[in-house]
Amino acid sequence: RGKLKFWTPYDYSSSLFFLASFIHEILATIFSTNLNVVYDCFFSGIMLHIYRQFEILEHRMKNITTDNNYSAKLCAYHHYRIHKFATMVNDNFKTITSMQFLSHMLQSLSAVTDEN
Repeated sequence: RGKLKFWTPYDYSSSLFFLASFIHEILATIFSTNLNVVYDCFFSGIMLHIYRQFEILEHRMKNITTDNNYSAKLCAYHHYRIHKFATMVNDNFKTITSMQFLSHMLQSLSAVTDEN
């Protein structure tokens, strides 16, 4: 029997059904692991992009001259666009991040309860 206990609509004590269940378990584990890695890298990349945009904005603001009103307007517009993008990222990713947190929490709790 597999390490993880799960319900199947069939008896997997025969070799063929056990092999099919085992392969399914391995493929599901590989898929979910890759999905988590891709999500973490993508989300971290987006956060890094927002941070770098603020660094660019800081550089531009340090180089504003007192006469150049147009440059100050561009900085304000750049800040507005960064804020708009960060808000959009937050709105789109908060549900996914919450679900990922809950699933990791359930996995951690199930690992603790399996040891006892």
